Amino acid sequence: LKDAVDAGDLETILKKEPKFKLLNSYWRNDPALFEKYSTLSEKLLEAADEGKKDEVKKLYQEYTSDSVFEPLKQPIKRNKFTMTMFSYGAGKSYNDA
Repeated sequence: LKDAVDAGDLETILKKEPKFKLLNSYWRNDPALFEKYSTLSEKLLEAADEGKKDEVKKLYQEYTSDSVFEPLKQPIKRNKFTMTMFSYGAGKSYNDA
């Protein structure tokens, strides 16, 4: 979504409204933080709807400034032998014919 924010692609941002609601649920057990991030995402989506690209960039920066997002900002380097949840089920099992 960062690329869409940087490019000013407001349509893409508006299509991600369900993702914001899902992401906001991360803070559901802390009412103060939940309210903060829900309000930020609503303001961000309203600014996108009104075509305010600079305000969208500012609000997105504020939204993603939480330390929770730091691991997502750094790409994960993996070699070809790294096991992931996707690679676990990718091969054939002995039951497959």
